[in-house]
Amino acid sequence: WKSNMKCNIFGKIALSETMGYVPTLIGRLYGVDLNTGSIKWSLATDGYNNHHLEYFKSDDTFRNDIVQVITSNEDFLVAQRKFGAIYSSPAATKDYLIFSSNDGTVYCLKRK
Repeated sequence: WKSNMKCNIFGKIALSETMGYVPTLIGRLYGVDLNTGSIKWSLATDGYNNHHLEYFKSDDTFRNDIVQVITSNEDFLVAQRKFGAIYSSPAATKDYLIFSSNDGTVYCLKRK
């Protein structure tokens, strides 16, 4: 199978028995079923929730005017921080999934 996240992936995918945890540069973490490749869930960083529409459309594609919004390398770095890009690889334990984002937050999720 293959699964299209429709966004850039930077960090390594963490694995559990049945799931892959995929970090993305738009500030979303995806849970992918390892048997089917289907996306079972996603979690948005706080940065994504607070700044997503400054850079993206609701379908997570870049806004049509993005070249007017991000005009320099510095603007790009500011945007990555604001929308909580996930450069790190998640850590999966028996009970928890932990990852950090570029907006300065560490997230700890209880695994079901």
